Amino acid sequence: MASILQCIFATAPLTKYFLTEFNSETKLRSRPLSSAYKDLLESGRSSSSCVTPTDLKNQVSKVARQFTGYGQQDAQEFLRFLLDGMHNELNRISTKPKYKEINCEKESVDQQSETWQQYFHARDDSIITDLFEGQLCSSITCTKCNHKSYTFDNFMDLSVSIPRKAVRMTGYIDVTECLSNYIQPEVMESCGYKCSKCKTVDNMEKQMTIFRFPKILVIHLKRFYNSTMRREKLSTTVNIPDSLDVRPYATPSSSKLFLYFLIFHRSLVQGSGR
Repeated sequence: MASILQCIFATAPLTKYFLTEFNSETKLRSRPLSSAYKDLLESGRSSSSCVTPTDLKNQVSKVARQFTGYGQQDAQEFLRFLLDGMHNELNRISTKPKYKEINCEKESVDQQSETWQQYFHARDDSIITDLFEGQLCSSITCTKCNHKSYTFDNFMDLSVSIPRKAVRMTGYIDVTECLSNYIQPEVMESCGYKCSKCKTVDNMEKQMTIFRFPKILVIHLKRFYNSTMRREKLSTTVNIPDSLDVRPYATPSSSKLFLYFLIFHRSLVQGSGR
């Protein structure tokens, strides 16, 4: 909890919002979790001694019961429930539109992305989505006629695996290798998928890339490896650069690219609480 709060407190745009805009923004619903976070933020900035986040923990526990008590919990889950809880309270959408089926396959990739972005934005719109929400693009390529079909989904963080081969060879890895592994194409065999152009079944190739990058990119390292025999926790050192060029992980047609400067605290990345 402490390591996650350090990272969130260091997120300047979110801190600016809570210190300058939170109280003046129109209230659509009760905001106990967001108010508890604001109070803790102000206490931490003004106090010369330590502060205890008791109220914030109690409010998070109401959103996710597993955080009741003082047992060991997952840091990434705490971050997700904290951000999701504040988003629900700060969502600018009071009434969400009814569900509708979207059929835009004949449009260009950019137009499809925009259609899906507008669909999600009409339902979820807050300072949290402004800062942390990005868009994934899943492309399926028919290996017979090379026809591509796309689907889009929004994300708040990227959960990336640590490649086992690199771990065995060196004992450490760069986060860029984890991201490269995340976007590696996957052959889909005997999946029953039919190409919408040539009607061929199976023999498809699927690839996940990032079409829209968020202003604040959260990367979750999946440190548990599951095999048929056991579940193993990886203690591999993951090197984090001071800056990260994200162009290699983007959808080729996307022009929404940024150079990311990571704000990870070294104590969080290198310490036992990683």
